[in-house]
Amino acid sequence: MFYYILKWYVRVGLYWYFPVIRKPAFDVEDIKMPTVVVSTNPNGLLDALVIAAYSPYRYFFLVSGRLFKKTIFDVLFRKLYMLPIYGRRDCADFSVRNDFTYDESIRQLKGKKHILLFPEFKSTQHSEVTLAPFYNGSIISLLERAYKEGVPLQLRPCVLTYGAFAGGRRGVEIDFKTLVDTTEYIERQEIQSAKVIFEVREKMMQESVVPVGTVDNPPVILYNVMNFLAQIGYLLHRHIYKFLYNYIKHRVGKSKDFEGVFFLTLLIFYPPFVLFISYIIGRVGGYGLGVFTFLLLPITAYFMQRFKKIN
Repeated sequence: MFYYILKWYVRVGLYWYFPVIRKPAFDVEDIKMPTVVVSTNPNGLLDALVIAAYSPYRYFFLVSGRLFKKTIFDVLFRKLYMLPIYGRRDCADFSVRNDFTYDESIRQLKGKKHILLFPEFKSTQHSEVTLAPFYNGSIISLLERAYKEGVPLQLRPCVLTYGAFAGGRRGVEIDFKTLVDTTEYIERQEIQSAKVIFEVREKMMQESVVPVGTVDNPPVILYNVMNFLAQIGYLLHRHIYKFLYNYIKHRVGKSKDFEGVFFLTLLIFYPPFVLFISYIIGRVGGYGLGVFTFLLLPITAYFMQRFKKIN
């Protein structure tokens, strides 16, 4: 229950954040089989949130083991369906720890749950994808364990693309490719991992088949009203927006995790901020003014994100 509440909350936030979101339709039968989604990773943390919010799978995420060093974070991230993967630089017994994670992943796959992992990737602009060499360890370990445990595993390649879309508006495209059935790659009682990975990479490089869609221009009067609300939103939010942007940029740097951290900060702190400001104004100016503020801030922020760029 908590997973789906969190999923829909993130989806609402993404709807605010990205004016254009292109996503595919799914065959219900595809969702019933244990699946490992192998995705590109151009935008760090934000990619996992986008995929989890806009696909029908319920995921367990394989993420960096460095996040699990403190007990409190270990408990928290596991509650959020994250499993640690360690590298050579993280700890001396990384391979032993990873074996536990792979065993837990297979246990979840047996229960027809799904795993999301990002092997390695770099991306350029829309409709142009360049794959870097994969870190194959996680994929091979899952393939071999699934075969030994008799799990009919399927892989779902996924390509994420960020950029300017219809009407020049900023957005994200989620392109789930056709499934790779690993049971078709069993030869001489062994799973042919190299062939499976090659097929996954080939599908990732295929041209997107996500419907482009069209942008319906609203009537001039309605457009002017929305643009006016965007201007108000810009005046109300630009200082706090720029403060958060510069603070997170200072703390995180311009890495690929920056936008994910920035989005999560807005997602977590903006609703309480609106409530707090509305409460203060309501106490000073009366109940009606407080309710007006409570409605004005998110509505103008929504249109600002679509019409007004903060420099």
